[in-house]
Amino acid sequence: MKVGFIGFGKSVHRYHMPFIDMIPEIEVVGYYARGLTTFEMPYPKTAEFKRFSTVEELLETDINLVIICTSALHYEFAKMALNSNKHVLCEKPLCDTLAQTTELYAIASERNLVLCPYQNRRFDHDFVEVFAAIDQGLVGEVAEIVSSHTQDRFVPSNIISTKYNGLVYGHAVHFIDQIVSRYGEPDHLLYDIANQRDYLFNGAGTIDDYYHIVLIYGQLRVSINFNAIAVKAPPRFTVYGSAGTIEKYGIDRQEHYLKQGIYADNPKFGARGVNEETMVYQVNGDIINYQTPIKFYDQFYHQLRLAVNNGTPPPVSEFEAKVVINIMETVVNGRPYKKIGK
Repeated sequence: MKVGFIGFGKSVHRYHMPFIDMIPEIEVVGYYARGLTTFEMPYPKTAEFKRFSTVEELLETDINLVIICTSALHYEFAKMALNSNKHVLCEKPLCDTLAQTTELYAIASERNLVLCPYQNRRFDHDFVEVFAAIDQGLVGEVAEIVSSHTQDRFVPSNIISTKYNGLVYGHAVHFIDQIVSRYGEPDHLLYDIANQRDYLFNGAGTIDDYYHIVLIYGQLRVSINFNAIAVKAPPRFTVYGSAGTIEKYGIDRQEHYLKQGIYADNPKFGARGVNEETMVYQVNGDIINYQTPIKFYDQFYHQLRLAVNNGTPPPVSEFEAKVVINIMETVVNGRPYKKIGK
């Protein structure tokens, strides 16, 4: 499978190339980028790739798959690539609106092409391990899941942008997708978002940097939370069930190691940090330190390659992608929630 990038910044160097490189059947032809940017830990192999002067020049090559890694214009670039008969992998968020998402998938379907958002965090170890414990029945029937992600930034953001450029679209997209990948479309939705840092520290920013989103599935409640002023982070996951509670501290550390220039060929790569175990506290008094083998984001690309070459299901289905966009669009616009249904 031959691939080309639109955009060539941090996302390519840190989140794509280290894992593409693990799969010899994938060949990177080159990239298009508007400017040159140097990052603290660039992936060395990217220096070998051909740089194309325009998007059109890239799309005229024999690449199978276009990977969109720009900070904006995802919808526009994806539409160009699909209309050039290229399969498309697009960084999150895939689009701003459900209408745009529906249009892109209609083009992909008409041309028998794969369109997929890059939801690599479906393979975060914290998420995989916690849900493996749930699947083993270690806490019985689950009634509530709390998914928390925090930062410690006690300064104003001063970011002035649109409602589609806040942390709902920039961060919650991953954690909403994790839950949608497990439970599908929620029955109901509760939510609250705010501009917390600029309010507290007299900033001029306009985007959301706090969210509390509750996906309701029958009697199950799943809360997805973020705030940027956490001196001490809460558990990454807390799960309450009929037979016990799961408490998991620490988020997947692949990004942590990649920032340091440590890649998957290093034995240290992906190792959990201190006090980042998944602890299961059962009603009978047993305490289990639960662990599963650590796997990496290359799993996403293995599935995607098979989808492009063999027609197997892509890592993220069309329906799942639409559900995630619908939830986020509902939240940032303050609308009543409406299910899209299959």
